[in-house]
Amino acid sequence: MGTDSGLTDEYIESILTHFKGNTETFAVQPRGHSFAPRALHEPLSIEDFKTQHLGGDNCIGIYVLNGDSNVHMACVDFDSHPDNPDPAWVEKTEQLFTFLDQQGLEPFVEVSASGIGSHVWLLFEPPVEAWIPRAFFTAVSNHLDIPMPEIYPRQDRLTGKGLGNLVRLPYYNNSHFVDVLENWEPMYPDFKVTDVAELKVITSRLGIRLKPLTVKRDKDDVHPAIKKQMSNRPTGLLSRRWEGDLEGLKDRSKSACALSLTVAMLDEYMHPDDIDQALVLWGDKHGYDKANREDFRQGCITRAYELKQTPKHVSSKPTGDFRECALASLLSIKEGNYIPFGVPSIDASIDGISKGEMALIMARPGHGKSAIGAQWIEHAARCGRPALMLNAEMSPTEVGKRSLMKITGVTDEQDWIDNREEYVAMVEAYYDGWTPPHFRNVSSIDDVEREVRAFKNGYNIDAVVIDYVQLLRSNKATRYEQVSDISLRLKSIAREEDIAMIALCQASREIEKRGKIEFMASDLKESGQLEQDADLVAGLYWWGRSSDPRAETDKTDFHFVKRRNGPIRKHVVRVKFEAEKQLFSEE
Repeated sequence: MGTDSGLTDEYIESILTHFKGNTETFAVQPRGHSFAPRALHEPLSIEDFKTQHLGGDNCIGIYVLNGDSNVHMACVDFDSHPDNPDPAWVEKTEQLFTFLDQQGLEPFVEVSASGIGSHVWLLFEPPVEAWIPRAFFTAVSNHLDIPMPEIYPRQDRLTGKGLGNLVRLPYYNNSHFVDVLENWEPMYPDFKVTDVAELKVITSRLGIRLKPLTVKRDKDDVHPAIKKQMSNRPTGLLSRRWEGDLEGLKDRSKSACALSLTVAMLDEYMHPDDIDQALVLWGDKHGYDKANREDFRQGCITRAYELKQTPKHVSSKPTGDFRECALASLLSIKEGNYIPFGVPSIDASIDGISKGEMALIMARPGHGKSAIGAQWIEHAARCGRPALMLNAEMSPTEVGKRSLMKITGVTDEQDWIDNREEYVAMVEAYYDGWTPPHFRNVSSIDDVEREVRAFKNGYNIDAVVIDYVQLLRSNKATRYEQVSDISLRLKSIAREEDIAMIALCQASREIEKRGKIEFMASDLKESGQLEQDADLVAGLYWWGRSSDPRAETDKTDFHFVKRRNGPIRKHVVRVKFEAEKQLFSEE
């Protein structure tokens, strides 16, 4: 294929615009020789491409990662080499292309010079962090059950003075692009870029959270999350197990040491993602290849949690006389103790939720308790207070839909599909410049304690929402004992970790049987210990659920029933609730 068959100057310029990498170095491979790096004093020109690359004398290669470990392009390479034949390479290429195309992406398929292999490309502008497309293609590989051993770029980040891997520019030695949908006919594509937000949307839909495939190491090859713990307690169990010390273990195997190390990391409330990566480093340090297997690491983490089913309770009760307690309280009071809701009339009544407090907000189903929980922690996060939602009811997709309703003001899923690019941009713009609340699913009070401590340790969170209490499990015998145990442990962790906590609860039907809408502390369904432990008890009633034809259906009443550590300035506050946006605001 020559320049007279579609490779116009304009088309070549488009190739050079989209297929680029390191701006200071490129590679040249004279025929019959290996690639060698060359200084790139100015951008590659159309003439370079024609005379060097297309002429066949010097193949031009691009180092994919730029100096910031970002990439303009990524691909999956399917090959059927004589020494490693893969007769299914065409089928695999078509499966991957079809999946990407159906997701609304812009994949391009290039047949290699050999004619028995392909590159499936995605292009990006602006460039994206290299680990993102690598993690994305890996997730797609698992989803489609198609092995993809050659994903470019081959690394998440540059290390040392290395240039990273390189790829050939298209069209060397008869490589060419094809239209997969038209029986693989040669074509000259109009190159279009993929929005990185789309990759995150797709993996979220698959139930996968993108994360780097390789562990970020420091110069000592110690995971950053445990380096501090080892420095504080150099002779502690974590430090000793990290060094491979087997003292105290009946089983003297490396597998047993890895499990003991995992338990020690859980004792420090490290997050499972950090534990997983730390085990990789530990395996490298001790030459234990088994630690590179994800199933082994996840097995260690699961088993460690099973061994720690009975959580440790750390007493943090203050000691001293009344004078010391009063002075300690005075010194602890400072600006920013309260985390407000961001709705002026609510904050005017109760100030917000203070760190160390557990607040309960109860409502009948469908009255907006999840919405007010989400709005509170989003307001906290926007104000620079790291926050976490632990949800026992809704999946990440369901929570995401509620966020989309708030951001877009649209509830029609078909509209989201038809205008996906517009709404992706709206979501990115909404969260730009601040760190949104973290999210985890939970099912038990053990899960809650583990996640709160992990996120306190890893992200220094200030605010937590539990949605909702009656769905949590405990290992106690009766339901009354379970709810009491859950209540005591929620209160304890709010105090010990110095976080503001809102626990959402179902309210009993009694409020609907009264002559007028009012809440009592005893309306907490399966109340048990809840009303005694709570520092604040509030009820939520949305008039959109009322059978009264005179009701203002866009109004919600907050009933403040109890406040232990401050005044309630107004016991009933009426605000506006936009159900289609899941948003509370002033009337």
